[in-house]
Amino acid sequence: MTNTTQPAAIQRRLERQRQHERRRSIPKQILQRNDTVLMHLGLAHLGANRLLRNGSGERDDLVQEGRYGLIRAVERFEASRGHRISSYAMPRITGQIRHYRRDRLQTMRIPWRLSDLHARGMKAQELRLHAGQPLLSNEDLAQQLGVSTDRWREACMAHRDRRIQSLHHQRSNSDGSSEPEARIDGLQDHRCQPADPQHEWLIQMLNSLEPNHCLWLCAF
Repeated sequence: MTNTTQPAAIQRRLERQRQHERRRSIPKQILQRNDTVLMHLGLAHLGANRLLRNGSGERDDLVQEGRYGLIRAVERFEASRGHRISSYAMPRITGQIRHYRRDRLQTMRIPWRLSDLHARGMKAQELRLHAGQPLLSNEDLAQQLGVSTDRWREACMAHRDRRIQSLHHQRSNSDGSSEPEARIDGLQDHRCQPADPQHEWLIQMLNSLEPNHCLWLCAF
């Protein structure tokens, strides 16, 4: 019973929305765009459902981004080229959702140029691996990518540190044992010059906090 009545209810609601849009005093071009978007609104839900389990984000937020991608696709769609609107819109819907995840859902936002550089470097190494060739060193890979070695290492560091680890993360030693990693000590070794007054002030402030407050702040 539910499977037969639910599509009809959705169809009636969609028709009411289309009628409401037709009564709005807005330019005809926008009216046609809105009507097309409403007719293909299910594509945004389909794109959100496909990506829901492949990353973070609430379903309603993903649907909203999918609808925004659908609107942009409808505005750029040219029926004269012979493509179906669903085939044209789906890549833009999923792309909009992925961009939303990349730019707004990561705890630490990494510049897209660094992310793109790291992705290109990993692809180049993967191609060499499949071809049976030895992997390039950081210097040779940076030269192939047209960047400095420091820039490539910065991209690798950004990729490695894009996710915040637990304060109870176990650091592996050379002998196979593990021990809790000290976050404050890690700050002291993180490419900061000893004479940097801001870094010294940060360490002093962290050490002056109550232990729990210090842990909470480092975790954030």
